[in-house]
Amino acid sequence: MGTKKEKSTLHKIIFGETRTRQVSGSSKRIVSDKFLSKQVYTKVDKNGEFTIKSKDGKSSYSVRQLRPSR
Repeated sequence: MGTKKEKSTLHKIIFGETRTRQVSGSSKRIVSDKFLSKQVYTKVDKNGEFTIKSKDGKSSYSVRQLRPSR
């Protein structure tokens, strides 16, 4: 028999052969809220850890960048 051909990433996406990871509710809120995501983008290059607050000031989110393992 011949060798098994590796499936391309595009093939896997089209046919639904991908694995997903659970995303936290906080992450979804930050990404979908323009005010919160703007805060993240302005602070992410300056600090490894920081806190952002919602427009109404009722919610705050701590953001921490993951460091790659060596």
